[in-house]
Amino acid sequence: YAAQDFSASTLTGWTCVICGVGLFLWSLRVFFLARTGIMLQKPATTLMRQGPYAWSRNPQYLAFAAIYVGAALVTNTVWPLVLLAPVLMIVFHTVIRREERYLRRTFGAEYITYCRDVGRWL
Repeated sequence: YAAQDFSASTLTGWTCVICGVGLFLWSLRVFFLARTGIMLQKPATTLMRQGPYAWSRNPQYLAFAAIYVGAALVTNTVWPLVLLAPVLMIVFHTVIRREERYLRRTFGAEYITYCRDVGRWL
């Protein structure tokens, strides 16, 4: 096994992975502290506007995308980067839109205001 080449791509990749993991854990902590449902099996009782949810409506998906990009850079593979846009489109159409409908039904005007104040991704 050869020592890993720490090129700019590798360093950027590891930075994306570390930041993505940190963002994901931070967003989970916010849910845990608010004692509200994060999974569809448990209803949401609070609209998250704290922590990373103050600047992104989907910090967990943003974290997954950062980890995904970082892993592609670390392994020096291009095809995952080519597939990123289709993967994000699938997630948006099959998961995020459904979650947004649920939150709109559950929180009404409060959620609509939140959507005006905070971008979906950033």
